[in-house]
Amino acid sequence: MRKINHEVYDYVTYHKNISVADLSHSFNISERTARRILNQLETDGLICRYHGGAHVLKDLELSDELSKREKQKNIIKMNIARVAASYVNTNDVIIMLGGTTVLAMCEFLISKRITVITNSLAVAAKLAKFGHIKLILLGGALNMPEMETQGLFTYSLPAALHVNSMFVGASSFSIAQGITTNDQTLVKQYSTASRIAEHVYALFDSSKFIETRYFSAIHPKDITAVITNKIDEKTRRQLRTMDTKVLIAAGNYEMQSEVIS
Repeated sequence: MRKINHEVYDYVTYHKNISVADLSHSFNISERTARRILNQLETDGLICRYHGGAHVLKDLELSDELSKREKQKNIIKMNIARVAASYVNTNDVIIMLGGTTVLAMCEFLISKRITVITNSLAVAAKLAKFGHIKLILLGGALNMPEMETQGLFTYSLPAALHVNSMFVGASSFSIAQGITTNDQTLVKQYSTASRIAEHVYALFDSSKFIETRYFSAIHPKDITAVITNKIDEKTRRQLRTMDTKVLIAAGNYEMQSEVIS
Protein backbone atom coordinates (compact mmCIF):
# COMPACT_ATOMS: atom_id res chain seq x y z
CA MET A 1 0.00 0.00 0.00
CA ARG A 2 1.34 3.48 -0.92
CA LYS A 3 2.22 5.73 2.01
CA ILE A 4 -0.51 8.27 1.21
CA ASN A 5 -3.12 5.50 0.96
CA HIS A 6 -1.99 4.11 4.32
CA GLU A 7 -2.22 7.57 5.91
CA VAL A 8 -5.70 8.13 4.45
CA TYR A 9 -6.83 4.73 5.73
CA ASP A 10 -5.57 5.60 9.23
CA TYR A 11 -7.40 8.93 8.98
CA VAL A 12 -10.69 7.30 7.97
CA THR A 13 -10.30 4.66 10.70
CA TYR A 14 -9.75 7.36 13.33
CA HIS A 15 -12.62 9.62 12.24
CA LYS A 16 -14.97 6.72 11.30
CA ASN A 17 -16.73 8.83 8.66
CA ILE A 18 -15.18 11.44 6.37
CA SER A 19 -16.13 13.46 3.28
CA VAL A 20 -14.06 13.91 0.13
CA ALA A 21 -13.87 17.64 0.87
CA ASP A 22 -12.52 17.02 4.40
CA LEU A 23 -9.94 14.61 3.05
CA SER A 24 -8.87 17.05 0.33
CA HIS A 25 -8.42 19.83 2.90
CA SER A 26 -6.63 17.70 5.52
CA PHE A 27 -4.08 16.20 3.11
CA ASN A 28 -3.77 19.20 0.79
CA ILE A 29 -4.74 17.11 -2.24
CA SER A 30 -7.35 17.64 -4.94
CA GLU A 31 -10.81 16.15 -4.51
CA ARG A 32 -10.15 14.04 -7.59
CA THR A 33 -7.06 12.53 -5.93
CA ALA A 34 -9.03 12.02 -2.68
CA ARG A 35 -11.76 10.13 -4.57
CA ARG A 36 -9.16 7.98 -6.36
CA ILE A 37 -7.51 7.00 -3.06
CA LEU A 38 -10.87 6.22 -1.43
CA ASN A 39 -11.89 4.13 -4.44
CA GLN A 40 -8.66 2.13 -4.18
CA LEU A 41 -9.14 1.59 -0.44
CA GLU A 42 -12.65 0.32 -1.13
CA THR A 43 -11.33 -2.02 -3.85
CA ASP A 44 -8.84 -3.35 -1.30
CA GLY A 45 -11.75 -4.08 1.04
CA LEU A 46 -10.62 -1.59 3.69
CA ILE A 47 -13.45 0.98 3.71
CA CYS A 48 -16.97 1.51 2.40
CA ARG A 49 -17.54 4.34 -0.11
CA TYR A 50 -20.66 6.41 -0.48
CA HIS A 51 -21.37 9.46 -2.64
CA GLY A 52 -19.15 12.26 -1.36
CA GLY A 53 -17.25 10.32 1.28
CA ALA A 54 -16.42 7.05 3.01
CA HIS A 55 -16.74 5.27 6.35
CA VAL A 56 -14.97 2.41 8.11
CA LEU A 57 -16.17 -1.16 7.86
CA LYS A 58 -17.72 -2.44 11.06
CA ASP A 59 -16.29 -5.57 12.64
CA LEU A 60 -18.55 -8.47 13.48
CA GLU A 61 -20.00 -7.79 16.92
CA LEU A 62 -18.21 -9.88 19.51
CA SER A 63 -20.01 -12.00 22.09
CA ASP A 64 -20.29 -10.48 25.57
CA GLU A 65 -17.68 -12.89 26.94
CA LEU A 66 -15.15 -12.36 24.15
CA SER A 67 -15.78 -8.61 24.11
CA LYS A 68 -15.04 -8.43 27.85
CA ARG A 69 -11.76 -10.30 27.41
CA GLU A 70 -10.86 -8.28 24.30
CA LYS A 71 -11.21 -5.06 26.33
CA GLN A 72 -8.77 -6.46 28.86
CA LYS A 73 -5.99 -6.30 26.26
CA ASN A 74 -2.87 -5.11 27.96
CA ILE A 75 0.71 -4.47 27.02
CA ILE A 76 1.71 -8.04 27.88
CA LYS A 77 -0.86 -9.55 25.52
CA MET A 78 0.02 -7.14 22.72
CA ASN A 79 3.75 -7.84 23.18
CA ILE A 80 3.12 -11.57 22.85
CA ALA A 81 0.88 -11.07 19.80
CA ARG A 82 3.43 -8.88 18.05
CA VAL A 83 6.28 -11.32 18.64
CA ALA A 84 4.09 -14.14 17.30
CA ALA A 85 3.20 -12.13 14.18
CA SER A 86 6.90 -11.52 13.49
CA TYR A 87 7.19 -15.25 12.68
CA VAL A 88 4.67 -14.92 9.84
CA ASN A 89 6.18 -14.30 6.40
CA THR A 90 4.70 -13.21 3.08
CA ASN A 91 2.77 -16.02 1.35
CA ASP A 92 2.68 -18.15 4.52
CA VAL A 93 -0.28 -20.39 5.27
CA ILE A 94 -1.09 -20.20 8.97
CA ILE A 95 -3.64 -21.64 11.37
CA MET A 96 -5.04 -19.36 14.11
CA LEU A 97 -6.95 -21.11 16.88
CA GLY A 98 -8.25 -20.00 20.23
CA GLY A 99 -7.95 -17.06 22.57
CA THR A 100 -7.81 -13.28 22.63
CA THR A 101 -4.00 -13.23 22.39
CA VAL A 102 -4.21 -14.99 19.02
CA LEU A 103 -6.99 -12.55 18.10
CA ALA A 104 -4.65 -9.67 19.01
CA MET A 105 -2.22 -10.90 16.34
CA CYS A 106 -4.61 -9.60 13.67
CA GLU A 107 -3.43 -6.05 14.27
CA PHE A 108 0.09 -7.06 13.27
CA LEU A 109 -0.87 -9.22 10.28
CA ILE A 110 -2.86 -6.74 8.21
CA SER A 111 0.09 -5.73 6.01
CA LYS A 112 1.04 -9.33 5.14
CA ARG A 113 -0.12 -11.25 2.08
CA ILE A 114 -0.98 -14.58 3.71
CA THR A 115 -3.57 -17.33 3.95
CA VAL A 116 -5.26 -17.75 7.33
CA ILE A 117 -7.11 -20.91 8.37
CA THR A 118 -9.23 -20.33 11.46
CA ASN A 119 -12.24 -21.50 13.42
CA SER A 120 -12.64 -18.04 14.96
CA LEU A 121 -15.37 -15.74 13.66
CA ALA A 122 -13.68 -12.88 15.48
CA VAL A 123 -10.37 -13.47 13.66
CA ALA A 124 -12.24 -13.73 10.36
CA ALA A 125 -14.08 -10.47 11.03
CA LYS A 126 -10.84 -8.65 11.85
CA LEU A 127 -9.07 -9.82 8.69
CA ALA A 128 -11.93 -10.07 6.16
CA LYS A 129 -11.67 -6.40 5.17
CA PHE A 130 -8.14 -6.90 3.81
CA GLY A 131 -8.32 -8.21 0.27
CA HIS A 132 -4.73 -9.46 0.23
CA ILE A 133 -5.43 -11.89 3.09
CA LYS A 134 -7.08 -15.16 2.07
CA LEU A 135 -9.36 -16.65 4.73
CA ILE A 136 -10.36 -20.30 5.11
CA LEU A 137 -13.03 -20.86 7.76
CA LEU A 138 -13.35 -24.22 9.48
CA GLY A 139 -16.94 -25.42 9.87
CA GLY A 140 -18.64 -26.96 12.88
CA ALA A 141 -21.00 -26.11 15.71
CA LEU A 142 -20.74 -22.53 16.95
CA ASN A 143 -19.49 -21.96 20.49
CA MET A 144 -21.09 -18.55 20.94
CA PRO A 145 -19.21 -17.31 24.05
CA GLU A 146 -15.88 -17.95 22.29
CA MET A 147 -17.26 -17.19 18.79
CA GLU A 148 -15.51 -20.31 17.48
CA THR A 149 -16.61 -23.37 15.57
CA GLN A 150 -16.00 -26.75 17.17
CA GLY A 151 -16.71 -30.36 16.38
CA LEU A 152 -16.50 -32.85 13.53
CA PHE A 153 -15.93 -30.48 10.60
CA THR A 154 -13.15 -28.56 12.35
CA TYR A 155 -11.15 -31.80 12.35
CA SER A 156 -11.31 -32.06 8.56
CA LEU A 157 -7.99 -30.43 7.78
CA PRO A 158 -6.42 -32.41 4.92
CA ALA A 159 -3.06 -33.93 5.81
CA ALA A 160 -1.74 -32.92 2.36
CA LEU A 161 -2.30 -29.21 3.13
CA HIS A 162 1.01 -27.42 3.72
CA VAL A 163 0.75 -25.14 6.74
CA ASN A 164 3.77 -23.08 7.72
CA SER A 165 2.73 -22.22 11.25
CA MET A 166 -0.02 -22.73 13.80
CA PHE A 167 -0.73 -20.15 16.49
CA VAL A 168 -2.81 -21.21 19.47
CA GLY A 169 -3.72 -19.62 22.78
CA ALA A 170 -3.72 -21.51 26.05
CA SER A 171 -5.81 -21.07 29.17
CA SER A 172 -3.39 -23.38 30.99
CA PHE A 173 0.01 -24.99 30.40
CA SER A 174 2.11 -27.56 32.25
CA ILE A 175 5.45 -29.19 31.56
CA ALA A 176 3.92 -32.64 31.88
CA GLN A 177 0.91 -32.07 29.61
CA GLY A 178 1.59 -28.95 27.56
CA ILE A 179 -1.54 -27.03 26.58
CA THR A 180 -4.37 -28.35 28.73
CA THR A 181 -8.12 -27.84 28.66
CA ASN A 182 -11.32 -28.89 30.40
CA ASP A 183 -13.07 -29.08 27.01
CA GLN A 184 -12.50 -32.51 25.49
CA THR A 185 -13.83 -31.34 22.10
CA LEU A 186 -10.79 -29.08 21.72
CA VAL A 187 -8.28 -31.92 22.12
CA LYS A 188 -8.78 -33.47 18.67
CA GLN A 189 -9.12 -30.06 17.02
CA TYR A 190 -5.81 -28.81 18.40
CA SER A 191 -3.91 -32.08 17.90
CA THR A 192 -5.13 -32.45 14.29
CA ALA A 193 -4.06 -28.90 13.42
CA SER A 194 -0.69 -29.24 15.15
CA ARG A 195 0.17 -32.39 13.18
CA ILE A 196 -0.05 -30.66 9.79
CA ALA A 197 1.74 -27.45 10.78
CA GLU A 198 5.48 -27.12 10.24
CA HIS A 199 5.78 -24.94 13.35
CA VAL A 200 3.47 -24.65 16.37
CA TYR A 201 3.52 -21.53 18.56
CA ALA A 202 1.75 -21.44 21.94
CA LEU A 203 0.79 -17.94 23.12
CA PHE A 204 0.01 -17.20 26.77
CA ASP A 205 1.11 -15.05 29.70
CA SER A 206 3.05 -16.35 32.69
CA SER A 207 -0.04 -16.80 34.87
CA LYS A 208 -1.11 -19.78 32.72
CA PHE A 209 1.89 -21.86 33.86
CA ILE A 210 0.33 -22.48 37.26
CA GLU A 211 -2.95 -23.94 36.01
CA THR A 212 -3.61 -27.56 35.01
CA ARG A 213 -6.75 -28.89 33.34
CA TYR A 214 -8.06 -32.39 32.70
CA PHE A 215 -7.06 -32.98 29.08
CA SER A 216 -3.78 -32.49 27.23
CA ALA A 217 -4.37 -30.83 23.84
CA ILE A 218 -0.79 -30.35 22.58
CA HIS A 219 2.26 -31.84 24.32
CA PRO A 220 5.33 -29.58 24.78
CA LYS A 221 7.44 -31.79 22.49
CA ASP A 222 5.01 -30.95 19.67
CA ILE A 223 5.36 -27.19 20.23
CA THR A 224 8.05 -25.28 18.35
CA ALA A 225 8.05 -22.34 20.73
CA VAL A 226 6.24 -20.94 23.73
CA ILE A 227 5.74 -17.17 23.51
CA THR A 228 5.16 -15.62 26.90
CA ASN A 229 6.13 -12.62 29.03
CA LYS A 230 8.00 -14.39 31.83
CA ILE A 231 9.28 -17.86 32.69
CA ASP A 232 11.43 -19.30 35.48
CA GLU A 233 14.77 -20.88 34.60
CA LYS A 234 13.72 -24.37 35.70
CA THR A 235 10.75 -24.40 33.34
CA ARG A 236 12.86 -22.99 30.51
CA ARG A 237 15.43 -25.77 30.97
CA GLN A 238 12.69 -28.42 31.03
CA LEU A 239 11.27 -27.09 27.77
CA ARG A 240 14.72 -27.09 26.20
CA THR A 241 15.09 -30.82 26.91
CA MET A 242 12.00 -31.31 24.72
CA ASP A 243 13.40 -29.02 21.97
CA THR A 244 10.72 -26.43 22.72
CA LYS A 245 12.07 -22.89 22.37
CA VAL A 246 11.05 -20.02 24.63
CA LEU A 247 10.40 -16.53 23.23
CA ILE A 248 10.09 -13.81 25.86
CA ALA A 249 8.04 -10.79 24.81
CA ALA A 250 9.58 -7.86 26.68
CA GLY A 251 8.27 -4.35 27.27
CA ASN A 252 7.77 -1.84 24.49
CA TYR A 253 7.31 -4.64 21.97
CA GLU A 254 10.90 -5.77 22.37
CA MET A 255 11.86 -9.43 22.22
CA GLN A 256 14.42 -11.60 23.92
CA SER A 257 14.39 -15.03 22.32
CA GLU A 258 16.08 -18.21 21.39
CA VAL A 259 16.79 -18.62 17.69
CA ILE A 260 14.40 -20.91 15.81
CA SER A 261 16.06 -22.79 12.99
